[in-house]
Amino acid sequence: MVGHEDRSRGLEKKLLFLFGFLGTMPIIQIGGFTIFTILLFLVVFFKLLVTRKIWFRSVSFPYVLIVLCSICTVVSCLTSNIPEWWKNAQWTELLWDFFYLFLFLAYTGKQNCGLIINYMRGVFVAAIFQMAWGYFQFVSYYLAHFDVNNFVFVNLLGMVPNASQLMEENLKISGLCWNSGNFAPLMLLGYCLSEKLGLKLLFAGMCCMSGSRTLFLGFIAVIFCEFIRAIYCDFFKNGVKVRRKMLLYVIGILVVVFVGVHNQIVVGKVIGVRDSLSSNVLESQSSARLHARYWTSIPLITKNNSLEKNCFGYGLKSSGYSQVLYFGQYADSKYAWVVECDFINNLWSRGYLGFILLYSWLFYHFIKGARMNYRYGLFFLGLLVEGVTYNVMFNWCWVFLLFCILYKNGLQNLPCLSSSKMNVAEREGLIS
Repeated sequence: MVGHEDRSRGLEKKLLFLFGFLGTMPIIQIGGFTIFTILLFLVVFFKLLVTRKIWFRSVSFPYVLIVLCSICTVVSCLTSNIPEWWKNAQWTELLWDFFYLFLFLAYTGKQNCGLIINYMRGVFVAAIFQMAWGYFQFVSYYLAHFDVNNFVFVNLLGMVPNASQLMEENLKISGLCWNSGNFAPLMLLGYCLSEKLGLKLLFAGMCCMSGSRTLFLGFIAVIFCEFIRAIYCDFFKNGVKVRRKMLLYVIGILVVVFVGVHNQIVVGKVIGVRDSLSSNVLESQSSARLHARYWTSIPLITKNNSLEKNCFGYGLKSSGYSQVLYFGQYADSKYAWVVECDFINNLWSRGYLGFILLYSWLFYHFIKGARMNYRYGLFFLGLLVEGVTYNVMFNWCWVFLLFCILYKNGLQNLPCLSSSKMNVAEREGLIS
């Protein structure tokens, strides 16, 4: 019996590692389903078949409350006069919420920390792999004029109709994420959680070269916070001028910048990001103007909404309806769509009630988590900044955040994913 449990646990660890590793690669699809969806179903099925247990503890209550609020949002949407295609999207999104809730309940408790760390390490290894693939993309496209993603995943395997993001014949580096915005949280995770200087510099280079303004903004925010923290720790807290490690880090960043400014392709990528952040704000159909309006329209929409819509929103995956209703944006579309901004998407999808519950819960856990391991605080801060210009907290990223909360609650600690060393709390969790 013990041997069977050990084998089952060993198999579950491998499955969770694969879930973390392959789940970050949406261009890998089988039968029209992303590998993330397939592996999520497998993990849930395995947990139901083998463990057959869920744990309801105090850490679970706020998330259960958030999902209950989602159900109220769905009911509000289905009983409104919103067009049918918006209503149809509710069932799929609510199913996703139930899957995530099941994962959260099934992996609650200290005894599961030794399992969920395999998912977290799988995501970190995937970040390294996709960073390396991103450099391979860059070299093959700009030096050999060869689009490796489209060749492998479109022409050869036929998994997706398009595997690269090309804009005016310029490639936006996206690894195996297709979209550089989806690539952004993964590269930020790799940079924040890396402990080795060389690896951090490679991630830093990719953050600057990808061409994604979402990634660039998140990276700048993280760098700024690291700089402030270094000043506090090195100059004030410890009473020394500059530690050798920080000196090497600064020298490394200067080397990356020096190499970059002498490479016309890299210069072009950075200038492209700068231009996308600063230009076209006055053009009526520009992406920048639309993103600005998502924020500036909050008072208008709030004032004209009913109390019900302000409390519960327009429905899951239905934040775009606020823009259709008040501004006619994409009014001819017969599909539900979401606003490309995490904050506004959650505000108008879930309403003020769901928004406050969700973000207060996340802030509470990651402020506490940052005290245990500041790298996770940096990553969460970077995600918030990236969420201003794009939707990043979904799929693998959302599962990663949930597992961080469970790991922190179980062992009162957050792991160092880039190191093979484990502290006492981690060893206890892995043995239990």
